[in-house]
Amino acid sequence: METRSRFIKEAEMLHSINHANFPEFYGFSNDPYGLMMEYATFDFKPFDVEKTVSNLEDFYTFIDREFDFTSFSDVIPVCLRDVVNALKVLHDMDISHRDLKPSNVLVSNQHYCHMSSFSSEYERNPIICKVADFGLSRSLETQTRSIIQSRTNDICRGTPVYMAPEIHNRKLQQASITDLKKTDVWSLGLLSFSVINPNLSSPYRKVIEELGVDFSLDTMKEIITDEKLPVHDNKYESIRVAEWGQAEELFSRCCRFDPELRPSIEELIPIVNMNDPEASLDITQLSVSQSSALEIADEIISQQAVINAGQDLAHENRPENDGTNACTFLALAICDSLFATLRGEYSQSYQSWSEIARLADHIIKDFPTKINQLRNASETYELSEAKVMLESNNLLSKKYQLTEECVSGCGYLTEIGRNELCSALSCHPSGTDMKFGVYTSPPYTLLIGVYNNSIFLLDTHPIGQELGGTGNGIVVSTKDKSILSCKKITQWLLKRLKVSGVDERTPQSLSINDIGRSFGNEDNEVTDERTESSCGIVGDGNIGTEEEEATFPENRRTPLDVSQCEEDDVQITNVYSISSGITTSRSQSIRQSTTVGNESSQQANQSDDDLEVTMVRTVDSSNRNVGEFYNGKRTLPVFDWNPKAKTPIEIFHILMKPTEDLAACKIVPSLISHNVCFLLDVRNLASKNDWKSDDMGSWKT
Repeated sequence: METRSRFIKEAEMLHSINHANFPEFYGFSNDPYGLMMEYATFDFKPFDVEKTVSNLEDFYTFIDREFDFTSFSDVIPVCLRDVVNALKVLHDMDISHRDLKPSNVLVSNQHYCHMSSFSSEYERNPIICKVADFGLSRSLETQTRSIIQSRTNDICRGTPVYMAPEIHNRKLQQASITDLKKTDVWSLGLLSFSVINPNLSSPYRKVIEELGVDFSLDTMKEIITDEKLPVHDNKYESIRVAEWGQAEELFSRCCRFDPELRPSIEELIPIVNMNDPEASLDITQLSVSQSSALEIADEIISQQAVINAGQDLAHENRPENDGTNACTFLALAICDSLFATLRGEYSQSYQSWSEIARLADHIIKDFPTKINQLRNASETYELSEAKVMLESNNLLSKKYQLTEECVSGCGYLTEIGRNELCSALSCHPSGTDMKFGVYTSPPYTLLIGVYNNSIFLLDTHPIGQELGGTGNGIVVSTKDKSILSCKKITQWLLKRLKVSGVDERTPQSLSINDIGRSFGNEDNEVTDERTESSCGIVGDGNIGTEEEEATFPENRRTPLDVSQCEEDDVQITNVYSISSGITTSRSQSIRQSTTVGNESSQQANQSDDDLEVTMVRTVDSSNRNVGEFYNGKRTLPVFDWNPKAKTPIEIFHILMKPTEDLAACKIVPSLISHNVCFLLDVRNLASKNDWKSDDMGSWKT
């Protein structure tokens, strides 16, 4: 009797729904029980594989085994979009499915599987998912007072794995239709987890393995009681980070143990409808890219070759404004110009993205002419190297202090790397209306920042249609500075790097320059002491005129901390010499003998180029007094000149002392070139985000 009742109810439910994400209903039979519906199956024959599958679970399991998702990664977001759209239809009708899981989602490609040429149709819609099996569904008219039902203990693939915590814990004894909808949302979250971890036979497989127990209903209840969520497998980490952001967002938002914290299906629609990150971002096209000058020159050569009967007329010299491999220099120059434009003497209160794009166009066209005499256009340059070269040759309006935000060293396509970048972009210290920085994941460097209540990226490389570009540079900006916007623009950036062939293990760097924290400002009180514990590089004597030497007063120094060296070979990667007023970069290995605490300079062995190298020793901190002001700055009293890290017990005793007895800083220390200890009075900070790090990366919350 119960079987007949469930069967008739499912038939009535299917008959009442007419939607693309539900199987089309044709009729039913009483004897024997049977439903007549459209034939839904995914046929792999167009991909030269003799295999058909009918449901989502079999689909992603087969792809994991046969294709490793290298060719079908774009299908997963489409599957989730269809499932969410189907649930919205049900919930709008006040119907709860109550048994949502991958095996109850039918899959089909019948709309193109018989076509001889199906690529365009596949690109438009690679798969159609249809939610089925309404045997356990409940509507507003038939809702039950108790939804707790007995289940089998074999839950490896059974329904209990996808059941909401309030059902496992029997907290939902009297359920309204609203309560039941929230259980659907939980199931949707676990379904999302399953499709982006297709190699796991069950969402909780890794949790169960860590516990070292067998699958059982009791174990499942214990996991839920302890509020443990499924753990991602690492097999598809790079694809998950770069392309399956929507699925991760669904999982994290839907799988909340408190039902009241789960979103409605309506709130999830914008997430799954974001097929490509660029579709939800503002795109402003540049008129050129850093490759434009060379492309134009090549086009001229090609035209001349046609005129001259195909003769090889390839030019030996690059155009003087060729920007090949100049992305790091261009990012710094655009950042400098933005500071001058937005905060300089003749600053404007607002610049549109189109105006910023025109500023970038101008720099891309003209700036390479200034730097090509300093660099080798066939090589890429690290940020620190490019920064010193530009500053030393007066090509920046001031010297900037950069703060590294991505310190983990993890690959850009790892979960840690992605979260680290997103966290850095979402951090906005109080009173900060704009900040600019430079993002690098070799060989690419981009300008990144916060401006006009948006997070933006400016890429000087040619960007194609796949990323929303037209073959020139691009400005990508968000609608606001929300966490979701951070995730969207982060996903665009990761997709951009992956499309360009950057290895997923390549580390990333985000060096932020907060406005107002640049060298040369009167407020910074920079003294010569900041060059202590550094290596001064002096030219080979070919300095040129006194006028040239005066033009580049900082050319002879580049930082190198030698306080920890003992008779070691120190590789100095950036050695700068001055010749005819131009700074160039070279590398050499210097054998040195170091005595910690010796303030006198020693001359290291000279290289084959007879460069004179002067080593400036670290200061002797033993003669310094606690409370003495660093660099004479009264807001920076030094708590302890001993660089040894404090133990938790020592920190506890320090904090128990009366406040008036402590030498505490009123501002966040910056421009620190010694291993010393400061005590920061955080009560003077408007926000905890104001305490990040100094230029050496020493301060972290």
